[in-house]
Amino acid sequence: MTQETKGKAVAKRDTSVFDPFRAMDMLDDQAIIAELEGRVIDQWVYHFPQEGREIWGLSKVGVDQACREMALQGEVVREEDVVYQVDPTDNRFVLFKAYASRIAVNKDGSEVYLDRTVGTKKQCIFIETRQEGITTRTNSFWFEQGSMKALRNARIRLITEEVRVKIITVAKTTNKVTRVKDKEEPKQKPKAQAEPEASPDASQSNSRLVQDESSGMTPTQELLSKVAEAKGWKNTKPVRSWLVNGPCKVKEERIDREPDKVWDEVSLLL
Repeated sequence: MTQETKGKAVAKRDTSVFDPFRAMDMLDDQAIIAELEGRVIDQWVYHFPQEGREIWGLSKVGVDQACREMALQGEVVREEDVVYQVDPTDNRFVLFKAYASRIAVNKDGSEVYLDRTVGTKKQCIFIETRQEGITTRTNSFWFEQGSMKALRNARIRLITEEVRVKIITVAKTTNKVTRVKDKEEPKQKPKAQAEPEASPDASQSNSRLVQDESSGMTPTQELLSKVAEAKGWKNTKPVRSWLVNGPCKVKEERIDREPDKVWDEVSLLL
């Protein structure tokens, strides 16, 4: 089996059944990119129902906040080494292993070593989306995402239950919770749902895109069409306004300059 054929098989398997934990991991991928780009992400907790229970889990940003809270209580969670290697069973993935320690800091500044944990992460070097699964597009941030998520997994094992509950409680009361939804849910939205108002030049821009491509769609038009379809809108007119002013906060010039990257980011929210 060739790598290309193998990739397509995995993509089909990954998108056939909704996995909320995988979706949470992909959301953390986007949070890490946002952090690297200097953007503020304040979603501390992921939430989803499972088998009649309500599941609440800390995001990468929530783990960061929990570690700060523990530091205020006199226990520092310190990141240590990260090692990695190519997955010997599938070279599309890299295996990361990270270490973290919990240290009590006394008032005089002296430290007492308490315990140490290890966290692991299997990271794909290609871009993954909920709609497409594993693509053939290279993920420029695979190293940062893999190492930071391995450290996340090491640190979360050192967070006390008391602090974890406190962070989740604060997140609930300050609107810092992201509900992880099945990708099919947007299709079930009421028909009467109002569409956001389009930006003044949106329709003109869409018209120019169609004229620039005599056959088929341009990458930007394809982006707008895919978003409109996922949102259940009848046309692409509201899409630019939603991308720029909605939860994605996409810079408008990126819509035309790098539509593929924009889709990879926003598809996780659809």
